[in-house]
Amino acid sequence: MKRRARTADGMPMLLGTHTVASAALLAGVLPALAATGERLGVPSRVVHTSTGFVAQFPTAVDDVARVPFAGVVAYTKAKTVTEVLAFELARRLEAAGTPVASLVTRPGVGVDARTPRRAGIRDATTTYRPNPYTPWAQGKDAAAWSAVRALTDPAARNGQYYAPAGRLRGAPVLVEPTARTATPEGDLAARVWAQVEDLAGLPLTVPARAGEAAAER
Repeated sequence: MKRRARTADGMPMLLGTHTVASAALLAGVLPALAATGERLGVPSRVVHTSTGFVAQFPTAVDDVARVPFAGVVAYTKAKTVTEVLAFELARRLEAAGTPVASLVTRPGVGVDARTPRRAGIRDATTTYRPNPYTPWAQGKDAAAWSAVRALTDPAARNGQYYAPAGRLRGAPVLVEPTARTATPEGDLAARVWAQVEDLAGLPLTVPARAGEAAAER
């Protein structure tokens, strides 16, 4: 992807697609997720997709809108912001008593060469892209396992992180996130939250539990 690539509304592509668009979507669906969790008596879930690059390559996120020159660094920064937001969301949901869980996952490495053949998904019409990680990778179907577990495991809880057991591949397991994103120093998480809200042009408001909101009135 070219560094100068832009979204339809003129935002840098990696920042817009991986950070701002996700925040805008989240702002829109959080009330419905909270209402569903309240009605069913089981927390709804928001699962954020990250990358192992976040732990490998520390990236400053004080200025969310500044896009690094190198594409891989810009991607890593966008995912670092994603993690900071995800864990801050988990804290705010917990504090508000909102029946929604915020979890983080990463897929490891999934490549076409190891993905089972399936019509319309992995067949002669699929564009093949060589990947140097193929010898250590898994199929793209297996790369989705971490997100599937975060979404469906009855034992999964707010603020948890799931990733492949073998880092690049393997069954999804609960892992410890990096402290830089899970518990950043000072008010960094709040500042990142505010900057993303500003970029999205929408308030990212955590709904209170219905019973508590009624009591306040």
